[in-house]
Amino acid sequence: MKTFTPKDPETLVGFDNILAEFNEINGINTVFTDDYMLRWDIYVGTETTADGYEVHTIQHESDSIVLGDNVFMHEPDAYAIFNAINDSGCYDKCIVYVEDLESAVYDLENYMLEELNTNFINWLDENKLND
Repeated sequence: MKTFTPKDPETLVGFDNILAEFNEINGINTVFTDDYMLRWDIYVGTETTADGYEVHTIQHESDSIVLGDNVFMHEPDAYAIFNAINDSGCYDKCIVYVEDLESAVYDLENYMLEELNTNFINWLDENKLND
C-alpha cells in the first residue's frame, strides 16, 4: 500500500497547483471562479444598499443575506471564505464564485500555503519519529 506524501509547499507554483494540493490534503474539491454564469455554491461579492453604499457578502447558494452572518463592511479575507466553505456542507464539488477573484488570489494563496506548510511540517515530524 502506497502512503500519501504531501508536496513541499515551497515547490508549488501558481494558484491552480496550490489549490490542487490543498484539495488533495483536505479531501475536498473546491473550485474558485469569477464566471457568474457558472452555478455556484458560495458567492463572495458585493451588494449595494438602498442608499448606495457598497457592502461585501459571503452567502451559500440557498442563503439570503443576513446582516449579522454574511455581510461585511470590508472585503472578506481568505479565512472568512474558507470558513464559509467549511460551513457550506459541500461534500462533492464546491464552486466558489468570487466577484473579484484577481484581487483575492494573493490572500487565498497565502492562506492555503500556510495550511499546507503546517501540514508538511507535521508530516515531516511524524515521519522523522517513525524512522
